[in-house]
Amino acid sequence: MKPAESATLSEHLLREAQCFNFFPHRVYRTKVNLATQVWLERAIAKLVEWRKTFAPQANGSAEADQFWTSEVMLDQMYSRVLLQEVPNFVKRTQALRALTLSGISNAEYFVYLREAAHCYISGLPQAAIALSRAAVENRLKGVCAKTIIGRSAVDDHDLKALIDIAARHRILSKRGQELAHSVRKAGNDVLHDKPTNVEDALRVVEAARDIIQLLHGK
Repeated sequence: MKPAESATLSEHLLREAQCFNFFPHRVYRTKVNLATQVWLERAIAKLVEWRKTFAPQANGSAEADQFWTSEVMLDQMYSRVLLQEVPNFVKRTQALRALTLSGISNAEYFVYLREAAHCYISGLPQAAIALSRAAVENRLKGVCAKTIIGRSAVDDHDLKALIDIAARHRILSKRGQELAHSVRKAGNDVLHDKPTNVEDALRVVEAARDIIQLLHGK
């Protein structure tokens, strides 16, 4: 039977990748072989998660762990996992509004903002929200230090106070104040272990981008 044509490059590459198990050895794309791939990669993913934090007391040999987390095995797992995620990366990128802002610099708040968007696209909502909050706080600190309370005093104020000060001095509009507080509260929720999702992250990233745009030139 002729294989179905792939609609996208990632779909095509994923089909090609499924022809390998223990790369560079090819296997037939049978149900058993595909199920074996899934089982192996779930086991490897568990070992990777343990390595990121703390591994439980070892039941197997160190040699076995080293084999399953070898360069070839990790490369094989990550390649297929990332190809599977590409359609989601595309959808989340398309969900971001196109905003125009002239004179974009490499200021710290722009770095935070870019990384927040990258985390959102990558499906990391908690990190996206935390970095959005950091971008807003960093920008407000710069604006308040420059135009209102001075650089020496700005670190004595938390984000809530900075938002309110900027609003009182009409640096932030009413809409800007509401957006800033929504980012602040979402960031606080993330820091206090309240669950979130990519939909919430999109809303917060977009709010942070709007605030940075509103404060441009201040």
